[in-house]
Amino acid sequence: MNNYLKSYFIFLSISLAWCDINWSTIIGQDNTKSEGWYISESSHGGFIIGGMIDYKAAIIKINYQGEEEWQKLYHRGVDDVFKCIVSTSDGGYVAAGYFTETEAPYLEKLWLMKINVSGDLLWEKIYSSNNKNSWAENIIESTDGNYVVLGTTDDDGDNAKALLQKYNYSGDLLWSQTYTSSNYNEGISLIEDVVGNLVFVGFSGTSHGAYKHFMVKVNSDGETIWKKRFGNNTQQSLNSVCEDVDGNYVATGYCNNYDDLYIVKRDAVSGEKIWDNVIDALDSDQSDTDQGNQIILSNEGGFYILGSSNVWPTSMGQDDFWLLKIDGSGELVWDELFGFQWFDYGHSLLELDNGEIILLGTVEYENSYDSDIWILNVDPNEMNSEMIENKRISFYSKIFPNPFNPIININLSINENSKVKVNVYDIKGREIENLLNDYKVIGDYELSWDASNFSSGVYLLKIITDKHILVNKMVLAK
Repeated sequence: MNNYLKSYFIFLSISLAWCDINWSTIIGQDNTKSEGWYISESSHGGFIIGGMIDYKAAIIKINYQGEEEWQKLYHRGVDDVFKCIVSTSDGGYVAAGYFTETEAPYLEKLWLMKINVSGDLLWEKIYSSNNKNSWAENIIESTDGNYVVLGTTDDDGDNAKALLQKYNYSGDLLWSQTYTSSNYNEGISLIEDVVGNLVFVGFSGTSHGAYKHFMVKVNSDGETIWKKRFGNNTQQSLNSVCEDVDGNYVATGYCNNYDDLYIVKRDAVSGEKIWDNVIDALDSDQSDTDQGNQIILSNEGGFYILGSSNVWPTSMGQDDFWLLKIDGSGELVWDELFGFQWFDYGHSLLELDNGEIILLGTVEYENSYDSDIWILNVDPNEMNSEMIENKRISFYSKIFPNPFNPIININLSINENSKVKVNVYDIKGREIENLLNDYKVIGDYELSWDASNFSSGVYLLKIITDKHILVNKMVLAK
């Protein structure tokens, strides 16, 4: 197989039962690992994305239609990645993440970069602690025009500290603070509130044991105002925080050993809990993994959360993007799953002025070493308020073998009577063959595609029912 760059979009105009998917874009390289970690609106229109392509840190600019405008890869070690990128007030961008050294002891080092509007490097900064790992998870431009970075430092596998740093416009370090409540602490998500204080969340516990939720409020110099460590003695974390319209703080993550999504609201002055809620994607499934990875305010009130969920067999395959609408009291209004056949992790989202939602994450195929960046534009206007147990996907598909030559088999299990279309597309989104276009009753169906007349490469299998769309990647290897 040629190791070629792929960037293509799938326009999905069909209206689903609970939402419209306006477009879907996949970016990556064939048979390599790529990850999408953060998306934000660009001050130059469209969106800016931070992540990794082929183990190199990646920054990608796309327009409002999901079409790629430019892409830059930055390489300093191995496993280089940008976990966050935002526009700056001077028209450029600032990104933060880490790279891993190429020689023993292969330490991770915090990596901060400033680029111009075209992605050209202006300056970069590297931070590390002696013989220990350091990395960045989040970066913001503060109201004073400086850059605040959140991450973790002094990680030796058993101990670690949450790290908060402020850099000036030129990349000079102004101050650096660490925060602990136990042996092992990580900082994951950061905001500046309306009065200029900083709030971050993560987890705190023991490296090989139980973690508790961690929320810290500091002033603009990093001095602690209050610090909260809370929860039961299971694996749990807060992955994202936002400021509510009333000035208090709302965070999401997971609890109960990754089994349930967690959301909590805390008072801005005292840090005391106002409310919290545990959301299980499927109460009857005790082995599912549910988590919230980013939370934002909704234009119409309440919150949107993007994370991932695995509620086999009703998810698309393994983990799927999990989008939730939450009301102002922390209660679930509606939710929806988006996914391919294997593992899909939703990491970042934003809402546009017109109410459309942009979702970003990573789609894996048969193994974690073959993955792509996935961006979706969805319209939530058709979402309803049915409870989650009544809203699961109406079909499941299995394709094999994959890679294939020249015949691939497709097994469909239809759980609701529906019109079903099965089409094959090339990587440019052009339909090249229709395999099924018929009304089907509940049952199992077998199809196959003979690709004898087609060349080696990546193809897309799109299955459309009255309620859902599923897209699978197929690799023809002759």
